[in-house]
Amino acid sequence: MTEMDKPEEAIILSKKAIELADSSAQPLVISQAYTSMGFVLKWKKHWKEAIPFYEKGFDALNKADIFTPQNGLQRRELSECYEKIGSYSKALELYKHSSMIIDSVRSRENIQNATELAMNYEFEKKEQSNKIKQDAKDEVTQARQMALIIGLLLSVILIVGAFIGYYNKKKANALLREQKKEIEDTLTKLKNTQSQLIHAEKMASLGELTAGIAHEIQNPLNFVNNFSEVSNELITEMVEDVENGNTLEFKATAEDLKKNLDKINHHGQRADSIVKGMLLHSRGTTGEKTMTNINNLLDQNVTLAYHGLRANDKEFNITLEKEYDKSLEKINIIPQNISRVLLNIINNACYAANDKKKMSDIDFVPVLNVSTKNLNSKVEIRIRDNGNGIQNEISDKIFQPFFTTKPTGDGTGLGLSLSYDIIVKEHKGEIRFESEEGKFTEFIITLPKNN
Repeated sequence: MTEMDKPEEAIILSKKAIELADSSAQPLVISQAYTSMGFVLKWKKHWKEAIPFYEKGFDALNKADIFTPQNGLQRRELSECYEKIGSYSKALELYKHSSMIIDSVRSRENIQNATELAMNYEFEKKEQSNKIKQDAKDEVTQARQMALIIGLLLSVILIVGAFIGYYNKKKANALLREQKKEIEDTLTKLKNTQSQLIHAEKMASLGELTAGIAHEIQNPLNFVNNFSEVSNELITEMVEDVENGNTLEFKATAEDLKKNLDKINHHGQRADSIVKGMLLHSRGTTGEKTMTNINNLLDQNVTLAYHGLRANDKEFNITLEKEYDKSLEKINIIPQNISRVLLNIINNACYAANDKKKMSDIDFVPVLNVSTKNLNSKVEIRIRDNGNGIQNEISDKIFQPFFTTKPTGDGTGLGLSLSYDIIVKEHKGEIRFESEEGKFTEFIITLPKNN
């Protein structure tokens, strides 16, 4: 059984070797120790962790000006590590460098061996010439011929080495161009896909509200229709009172008619507000900032989200708790974009609470709490649910694009990413959350009043 059959023991031995090598201050020993650790980590496919040890290994050789094939082999293994983690440019650079070093070292070794061979041959011939003087002329001629042959061989070796280097460089450049084109094509496809998903997210958000809008707008329309019918009856009574000369009855009926007309006007404005809100939400452009009553905007989106979810799931129900700070004045925001944020978080909160209801006993009551607070120069919005909360290990991924905890097909993973961009980048605000697994999640949005 080799040391590589026991990778953990190999790592321990490599660490001890590094400690001994560092204390020895011998570059070649240091290089071998760190390279061994890099090789063990590379064998375990821990590519990223292996890189610093390989770099330490050939740095030791470089500082000591030791030029051996080990320099090239270290860079070739380091090149493979960078390739595995996706750093193709760095991998290609190291691979080219390693090829140059190995070719150069081999050339130097060939030349040195050839030179030593020639010198040894000369030396032996000269020794022989001292013993056999009559053969001196032949030995000199033979040595010159051998030197000429060696020179020719060295020239051939150098020419072949240069050709191989040129071929490798040309091949590496072609590979680099091909990889660059693949990366550019991939980035283009990724951007197009991202744009399509963002558009789909906005359209899905709008589609979810359709049923809620129909339900919500029906209420004020019913009031308008009902009070209109009652008003017609009151007018008939007023005509009869005038004909009968009942002045007091006429005045009382007129007062009732006025109240009915006020109610018709109130519910007509309510329907108008709903329609305008949906027009803002459905616009494809980012819109312009306007002074907006944040309490009304939040309340409207709570109502729309609730009825939208009820329309899609007849069994859905949730207790709504509202705490609005009445001291709040209008703030300068893009209302349709803030509506997207509020709707997304409210829908997520309702989904979490309802999901916990489905998995809990019948006594669990889903609750959604929304509130606003005046913070002098800022406005704070809190949206809290009593669902299962967010797991600690995924809390740092919540605002990442395409990350979702919902089952496949139930979410795109873009809602909170878009919300973050709207609040932080577009409105210079802040969005964060607090959560306790199994108990609650609360999103806190802070917006400047004027920006």
